[in-house]
Amino acid sequence: MNQIKYIFETIALLILILIFRTMPPPMASNTGAYFARRIGPRTGASKTAINNIKHAFPDASEAEVNKILINMWENLGRVIGEYPHLRCLTDKYCEVENIEILEQLAENNQPCIFIGMHQANWEVAALRLRSQPGLDVGAVYRAPNNPWVEAILQRLRDYKKGEKYFAKSTQGVRDMIKHLKDDGQIGLLIDQKYNEGIQANFFGKPAMTSTSYVELARKFDCPIIPVQMERMSGCYFRMHVHPALELDFTNAEKAVAQTHEVIEEWIKQRPAEWLWVHKRWKK
Repeated sequence: MNQIKYIFETIALLILILIFRTMPPPMASNTGAYFARRIGPRTGASKTAINNIKHAFPDASEAEVNKILINMWENLGRVIGEYPHLRCLTDKYCEVENIEILEQLAENNQPCIFIGMHQANWEVAALRLRSQPGLDVGAVYRAPNNPWVEAILQRLRDYKKGEKYFAKSTQGVRDMIKHLKDDGQIGLLIDQKYNEGIQANFFGKPAMTSTSYVELARKFDCPIIPVQMERMSGCYFRMHVHPALELDFTNAEKAVAQTHEVIEEWIKQRPAEWLWVHKRWKK
């Protein structure tokens, strides 16, 4: 049964990619937004999103919750429409704030860990970091269950051949350790649930969270640099590279909490651009 399901998923994905690829990037982004605004709120995933929004903003009115929900679907629809154009968006539609931080890392050949979240178009942020001259950024990802879908997405995510990816697994951690030893950099998103991690305070409530990025930064004495993505208009983006965080690496739980304070503030600033459909908290 899984094989049949995977075949239909792969065919559907290929059709979407082919359709959006025929359009210029702004049209593909707008088209994805148009359909997602109308279809997304009717799906079962919206129930999870509404619960999460109310979880994070208990004082929000129904109208405010609904507005965040619809705008979240619009952003997610744009992400889908933008997938075939990731490299073009990275090169021509994304400005970088504080690019000198990246240039300094490259000049010093310095390992570091970039942290971000599923905000605006996180795929563009990943490609922009990997396209920076002098850096060797390996991305951490969770592979889809469908291997054919994974192969398609990885092809779309590649900025140049031979890029490194690290699966969320024991072997992935070993590969990350080797990459940091070789003075490489790692980019990962820290906003999703990780049941084997610890409870971190997120919007005033405990959320299971990985500590691996903090432990790696402590092991290799390398900075943790937050990268914030904003959708400015349509398919135009601004990527903010923030200075390295001053964290208490002697206390992993405290350090994780400090990083989550950062991304929580980003979500409060632009709630419609976060991926609310993920089951971040326990019921």
